[in-house]
Amino acid sequence: MGLFRKKKTPEQYMEKGKENMQDGFYALAASSFSKVKGELEAEALYQAGICYLMMDKKKHDKYNIRFASEYFEKSAKIGHKGSAAIISCGISADSDIDHLIDISRAAQTNGTELYAANQAKSDEKDDEDILDFLDIEDEESTEAETQAILAMPGGDDFLRGKEAEKNLDYDEVERSWTKAAEAGNVEALKAIVSFYHKGVFWAFKDKKEKEKYCNPDKVIYWGKKAVSQGINVYSDLMDAYAEKEQWDEAIACGKEAIEKGFNGQWYLMDLFLKKEDYDQAFYWGKEYDKKEGGTQAAKRIDGVRVSALKNAQKADAEKDYKTKREQLQIAAALGSPDAMFQLGRMAEQGEGIMVDFEEALEWYQKASNMGYFSAKIRKGTIESAISQRDRLEKIAEITGSSRTIIELMKHGIEEEEQLMELGQKYFFEGNYKEALLPLSLLAERECRGAFYLLGRMYAEGLGVDRDCSTAKDFYDKLTAQSVNNRYTIPFGTYRQGENGEVQPLHWFVLDREGDSLLLLSEKVIKKEPYNIAAKGVTWEDCSLRNWLNKDFLESSFTEKERQKLIKMADVINERNEDFHTYAGSDTKDQIFLLSLEQAIKHFSKGDPERIEIGLLEDEGFCFYITECSEAKGIVTKYAIKNKKQDADQEYSRWWLRTPGEDRERASFVDSKGSIDPSGKKVDNFDMGVRPALWLNLRTKIY
Repeated sequence: MGLFRKKKTPEQYMEKGKENMQDGFYALAASSFSKVKGELEAEALYQAGICYLMMDKKKHDKYNIRFASEYFEKSAKIGHKGSAAIISCGISADSDIDHLIDISRAAQTNGTELYAANQAKSDEKDDEDILDFLDIEDEESTEAETQAILAMPGGDDFLRGKEAEKNLDYDEVERSWTKAAEAGNVEALKAIVSFYHKGVFWAFKDKKEKEKYCNPDKVIYWGKKAVSQGINVYSDLMDAYAEKEQWDEAIACGKEAIEKGFNGQWYLMDLFLKKEDYDQAFYWGKEYDKKEGGTQAAKRIDGVRVSALKNAQKADAEKDYKTKREQLQIAAALGSPDAMFQLGRMAEQGEGIMVDFEEALEWYQKASNMGYFSAKIRKGTIESAISQRDRLEKIAEITGSSRTIIELMKHGIEEEEQLMELGQKYFFEGNYKEALLPLSLLAERECRGAFYLLGRMYAEGLGVDRDCSTAKDFYDKLTAQSVNNRYTIPFGTYRQGENGEVQPLHWFVLDREGDSLLLLSEKVIKKEPYNIAAKGVTWEDCSLRNWLNKDFLESSFTEKERQKLIKMADVINERNEDFHTYAGSDTKDQIFLLSLEQAIKHFSKGDPERIEIGLLEDEGFCFYITECSEAKGIVTKYAIKNKKQDADQEYSRWWLRTPGEDRERASFVDSKGSIDPSGKKVDNFDMGVRPALWLNLRTKIY
């Protein structure tokens, strides 16, 4: 392999040729130039001719004026003005080489008329007489290199080091190249800098060899000598400065490379990528692309950005959030809006760090500015969350409720359902001070459940000073809404979780009479027969009435709730009009079931669609279709588990208190929400229970 590494572009060949136009290396430069094709071919051939002129001036007899003439003629034929000027002047062994070069450079700058006069003569020249160096065999080229090296100071030592390199004798490599470099051998200077450079050109298999030979101090020592002689080892030298964190020296070195006509812009881009100063990396990358008229630097920066995003994705899969954050920060600094968005999510959700809405907003803003649509959405959400949080913190300062703030941050304070769960949790645990914050926020959003609980707190002095006026305000807001727009309020508790966990009961508000609300349980809380025995009964004497007003009432509500909030209601038991079935005497109950009439009224919006299913009109078989989702009985997990109901059966039939076609049956609502007055057998264990009650809002509880 030759001493000169093959370059991919004509520009790089030109750079290498100019770099080595010293002593015996003119031949090597000429060989490099002569192989250039394309747009730069004329200039390259001209430079090859100049190399041979300079060698003749130095009296290297093996290379002569004839070779130079050949290249100038080739160059002139394809339009090079400097070559045409030299040919017009004539070249001989007695020519003033410096004068010829001056004329050619002037012709390049100002143009010349000599080219046209001599063009015909050049065209007549037989191509067979032109010596074309493009076909020089590899062995001839290698021999030329060897002879050129031997002609330089320290050439023998340099070649000895090359041989030792093949034999992996690095001690001998170091000795020979050091000796050659000290003698002023330019190729040895380049080689010794590369030798000591950490892992760029030398991939030592043994770690100890790396530690022994890779030495940034020696790279700096020899590198400074090399660049002082015009040798381009700036990249290696800058790496050595960077390894020692001597950033000012490295930057100065890159700027010097630019002044000397080398690719200092690229070197500085690389340097600032290592330094993680991405603004400067962008700047020098653009300067390089501007100089070269391409996009090579932009592609390099894109590669670093894509690699960082891939590393972040891998770290996320491994739950390594520290690495994920570091890699996303690199990609974001290199202009990735996706990385900016992901950093915002990490800050918002507390992924690997404490939740920080301000940082999240900053990243979302940056990504949004780059047109990242999802970031615009999250930005609006976070701005709202910060505003709400600030209001909550003011309340927390008054109430001393710091723990709730933390809970809110964990749940995401923009989620109303989560806030309600949090407020209920604290309320039913008796931790009223902590319940105040989420409920206050929900009240601002017109949440009826929050109105009710806050009304209770101020009416009873739960966690706040008792204030009947404030309680009345909350209750007025609660009852101001039309009952046709159904909402739920939490009141009481019951076993609802799969393993019997006690949870707040939720109630639909069906009706309002003065300061009282008619409530119906949102869910089917239990599967229970209307009456244990299979016989004719009415609501007055059925077993379900007894269970609701004793076991259920006492287990689900506190003593104050039973005494002050749940009214002892006058329960009117009207007959079944479809079957003319007697319903028994009226009763007084705190807990009851809806009647057939109430179900038709509230679920059919007062105008039910009655569907006849009997063969004869007087048979009375019918049902009432509803389009009311509240009529469907959602079953609690506890009720499903205890009756071994299929978990996919989300809804259940549920009892009404009115008798069916006879008193051995009770009317019901089916799982689709339709009302069936004919009823089911009273001892059916697969029917659900949805309690109802009248809630008194104005009672003062002391």
